[in-house]
Amino acid sequence: MTEGVILVAKIVGYGDPLTIKLDKILGYKNEPGMDVLTVLAEYGIEPKFPQEVMDQVEKIPMEVREEDKKGRRDYTDRVVVTIDGEDAKDLDDAISLKKVDGKYHLQVHIADVSHYVRAYTPIDKEAEHRTTSVYVVDRVVPMLPQALSNGVCSLHPNVLRLTLTCDMVVNPNGSVDTYEIVPSFIKSNYRMTYSNVNKILDHDPQVTKQYEEVKDLFFLMKEAADAIRTRREGMGSINFETVESKFKVDENGKVLSISARTQDDAELIIEDFMVLANETVARHMKWLEIPSLYRVHEIPDKVKLQEFSKILMPFGEKLRGDLSHIQPGVLQKLLTKFEGRPAFHVISTVLLRSMQKAKYDPKCIGHFGLALKEYLHFTSPIRRYPDLIVHRMLRKYHFNLPDENARIEDEKGMQTYALETSFGERNAVEAEREVENMKKAEFMMDHIGEIHWGIISAVTRFGFFVSLENTVEGLVHIQNLTDDYYEFDARLHSLRGSRTHRTFILGQKLKIKVSGASKEKKTVDFLLAEEVKRKSTVPAHKGGVASGRKNRIR
Repeated sequence: MTEGVILVAKIVGYGDPLTIKLDKILGYKNEPGMDVLTVLAEYGIEPKFPQEVMDQVEKIPMEVREEDKKGRRDYTDRVVVTIDGEDAKDLDDAISLKKVDGKYHLQVHIADVSHYVRAYTPIDKEAEHRTTSVYVVDRVVPMLPQALSNGVCSLHPNVLRLTLTCDMVVNPNGSVDTYEIVPSFIKSNYRMTYSNVNKILDHDPQVTKQYEEVKDLFFLMKEAADAIRTRREGMGSINFETVESKFKVDENGKVLSISARTQDDAELIIEDFMVLANETVARHMKWLEIPSLYRVHEIPDKVKLQEFSKILMPFGEKLRGDLSHIQPGVLQKLLTKFEGRPAFHVISTVLLRSMQKAKYDPKCIGHFGLALKEYLHFTSPIRRYPDLIVHRMLRKYHFNLPDENARIEDEKGMQTYALETSFGERNAVEAEREVENMKKAEFMMDHIGEIHWGIISAVTRFGFFVSLENTVEGLVHIQNLTDDYYEFDARLHSLRGSRTHRTFILGQKLKIKVSGASKEKKTVDFLLAEEVKRKSTVPAHKGGVASGRKNRIR
């Protein structure tokens, strides 16, 4: 075997030496993209699909046939648009909207993956195993083969597509007056991007002219979404404004730039519509007692909230009342006090880490962060297996005559699905974070010696982490604070100098110098700019580079 080849092996016997069995050869260490493939392999994420899955895909019609349209509502007479990122190819959702007698008639059309992916088939078993699509810096590892995820299931413009539609009449106060959930088919008229919709809403003349026929629709969407969000905020929904990283890479996977991904009106519009559809379907399935997977988020742990309250003390804030029965609106009001302050995103992130992790559950126990009594995932069946399960249960117990003999087995199955999909989601998130950490460290290796402003994002006994504007986070080690002897105050989560009383706390803005980075260790090291003359090297540390993640609490 040639030196430098990366292998995947399984331990088949313990002893001295270990007995291992070669599973597969990934490739040579220095090949482009091999670094990402190695991380994916560590988490058991396989980019290629088994041959039996691909054989089944070959048998699936790639166009909607006349027979597929039977029993479905025809929405092809509506103006239907998709709004996604520029690079998105798996288009799960589409929107149609009009205003009648002061009410918003909103249709959220979701790709009917369940029509093509039937239970217990090779494609279904592989999708269940994968649980979710995995989005890493330079690629997507899809849950479904591309012929489905980017093809016949994806809601591309000007082609017939099969969908499930949550058809809602929304009051001006943002609540749902009436609704229907129906199998349907659509033909999307416009493939819009977040960028272009935001430009239209900002009255950009060139983009507005390009979409002259449909431009008013997006202002109506914003009006409806504002009403929906206002209602949810009134119920106490927490707006966690965490920062997601945006990478620009070349054809070899080398990172050219990193920036903070912005979330403007178009992104919020789609989020509001999807959350409302998810809530509506959850309520429907709950009251009809249809076996289902709910997206649940439990009340925060009292001890973690007490720790969070201590972090607030240097800012003159604290959590009041019984933390065992805290309401989400209390936490949202607290976040509002930090808006416009340098510490806002840091406090929002720390609060998110103090929450319970959202997960899947057969019981509808509510979503604390969204302040909703009923919630599930209905809107992304191309990339999330729980959504596919929800669609399948709707088909079985709502669209068709229910088979009551199967209900008990399905209810038992939801228990297994909940555990599997919650674990699979966590595994995907950890893999995505690991790749981001590695790529951020690799990127910063080319920027050693640069001076930047940053915000303290975490304080520990061995130093503090500083987050830069581009979302990269690095450690200022306590050994490199040479102007004093610093002690960690666990109560206030701060470092305090014993002689000068100088204090480093969360949210503090300061200037740093990039002093080191390691792709292998996935770490970045900083010095305080004022310490550069005193010391020029920083020891490696065991922490990782924190990365801005998508808010998966929802």
